[in-house]
Amino acid sequence: MKNKYMGKPMTQKSAYILHNDRLFLTVPQTDYIIVHWFIFVFDLTVAVWMMLARTRPIAMVFCALFHLMNSRLFTIGMFPWVCLATMPLFYSFDWPKQVLLKFEVVLHILSEATSKKMNNATLCESNREINDDKQLNDSTSGLNNDKNSEDYEGASKKPTDEFDYNTIKDGLTNSDLNESNAEVTEEINNVQHSDKKDQIKYKTANEKRTTYIILFYVFIQGFLPYSHFITKGYNNWTDGLYGYSWDMMVHTWDVQSVVVKIVDNNNHKELYVDPYIYTLNDRWSRHGDMVYQYAKCLKEKLLMEFKHQSNRLLSENISIYIDVWCSMNGRFTQRMFDPNSDILKVNWSPFQRIPYLLPLLDESLAWRQRLDAIRKNVYSWNNYSDVIFFADFPGYYQEKYIPEELYNVTLTVLEGTVIFEPEVTNFLIGQSYQLTNEDYVHVKAGNFHKVINIGKSPAFYMYTFMNSTEIKKTQEAKPKLPIFKELRRRFNGMITFCNLLCDNFMQLLYKSPNKCT
Repeated sequence: MKNKYMGKPMTQKSAYILHNDRLFLTVPQTDYIIVHWFIFVFDLTVAVWMMLARTRPIAMVFCALFHLMNSRLFTIGMFPWVCLATMPLFYSFDWPKQVLLKFEVVLHILSEATSKKMNNATLCESNREINDDKQLNDSTSGLNNDKNSEDYEGASKKPTDEFDYNTIKDGLTNSDLNESNAEVTEEINNVQHSDKKDQIKYKTANEKRTTYIILFYVFIQGFLPYSHFITKGYNNWTDGLYGYSWDMMVHTWDVQSVVVKIVDNNNHKELYVDPYIYTLNDRWSRHGDMVYQYAKCLKEKLLMEFKHQSNRLLSENISIYIDVWCSMNGRFTQRMFDPNSDILKVNWSPFQRIPYLLPLLDESLAWRQRLDAIRKNVYSWNNYSDVIFFADFPGYYQEKYIPEELYNVTLTVLEGTVIFEPEVTNFLIGQSYQLTNEDYVHVKAGNFHKVINIGKSPAFYMYTFMNSTEIKKTQEAKPKLPIFKELRRRFNGMITFCNLLCDNFMQLLYKSPNKCT
């Protein structure tokens, strides 16, 4: 069961951090003023404050706090830490040199402070020596200037005499020489003008090419978020390519359960597989294309594992059925894909709608305000009470297991007609109960049960319960923001990554499992 603070976008986030450590604002007020309005204005204007030199230092502080807060509130991997690492890009490219220069200035000031201990006599004597040296240099430079002027006059006369001699010797007149110089100068100017013209043409062509590339890139980035009318196979309850459109905190997904059933058609057996045995998270379960890819990969993995067994428990003729129960933005939790569709046999295409995707139950929109009121009432019971809302299609059923850590579990029907079938035990043999609006039944923890929708319209029901795990979490209170612990963990992860990368590189080079130490 999920935490009651999850399931609706950016709601009750302040309670997750503050708990009871509030000064003067309540949790709803903090959500509305700080989490919503302040962060909204901050996201829209922080880039401007970061680009202005006067406001950049203050914006840096707020930006760092913002990314650190995101790292604690949301499970978004390395995103906030990468943002923190790229913040210095808003400074000039030589900011490391500027920092070192200021550090050197500080060291220079400290060294000058120590040098001021010299006595006045020593300072006066050094100044007198400096003045004598300066006078001597001035007199010497004056003599050198006179000598250089005489040499310059002689040098200026000498080329003239040599020029007259050479022109007379060769029988050339000054007019002929001027004409030849003019022709040479004109040729040089023509060559320079043509080179300059070619450079301008080349520069203009490069500028045009660069402009076209930038415009094409901007067009692609503006078009891809709205290209979902072409790539229909990637659409789910909401249209849009999640890889190209920014939807962080626009859609909050709360996955309640993922059931993966394997049916051996030859041996007529059913197997259930842990959905996370080959994956690190449940992101694949919310996207139809990923579910299709997951089923293909799962079949290959299973067949490889059972291939070398003498008594094969699984044949190659299998079917895979996936049942995902998910809630989007605080709506009712409902199944996302048809549990009766064999994912291995469906026809998925990136240009066609997903055939096994069930529609979002818009009939539940009228319940939004009532759901908020019910949540508020249930949460007021005590600090460990919780509620989860479910909706199901006509003719479908849900088989659910209630964990033992939950107690006082009650199933209440809000709308529709369902059949409640508890697990068959020595005390309950084949009993079932029909429930309709406002009817409820107590559910025993540690057992399975079925809820079958026998009506002609969607059925809406809820579970209320007490969670003993929340009591343990409260007793084992941990620091709210263990920043240094998180940084140490990520630093150790980076070291492990570098070691694995080095090991793989050594194996590629030397074909041996060499270790990098």
